[in-house]
Amino acid sequence: MVFGPFTGKDNHRCPVTFGAGFISNEGADSFSWLLSEFVEFSQVDHTRVVTAKLHSLYFRLFQRAQSNHDDIVALFDGMEELSQKLFGDTVPSVSSTDKAQRIEHLYGASRPSVVNVHPPNVVSTKGSGSRSGKRIASAIEKAIILQNKPKRRCAKCREMGHHDARNCGRKKGKSKM
Repeated sequence: MVFGPFTGKDNHRCPVTFGAGFISNEGADSFSWLLSEFVEFSQVDHTRVVTAKLHSLYFRLFQRAQSNHDDIVALFDGMEELSQKLFGDTVPSVSSTDKAQRIEHLYGASRPSVVNVHPPNVVSTKGSGSRSGKRIASAIEKAIILQNKPKRRCAKCREMGHHDARNCGRKKGKSKM
């Protein structure tokens, strides 16, 4: 068994291995068979690859010409000339190219005919901050518990309630005595 890698360079001109496989012998026909199987399996959309390279080339040229007005004008004139050479005077109308098809081509995937949207899983975050295992009581439950506690006389305000002199709401010097 022979290991046959396929290497190349990515957009940043760095070497990458984009495929590999095991073949029975080192003959050229084995490597060509492995390459044909790899290409058939990957089914690269060459239009998308060329489109990506075209965008990269345009932005690289624009960045180089950005600092000089003459270079920008020359780039614009060159693109106008290329446009006239490729398409002539015809201006494509917006209705001739379907927006959905352009978006599908841009993403490289077709839009599904049926979209299934499922509700999210039920999440309960109440009491998740404590690890004591107790749940957080609601305001009504807290009021019921407080109502069942016996009332005490405050030494500061002399009222019967659920507070004492330390947490009495009255200010010093203002007592009911």
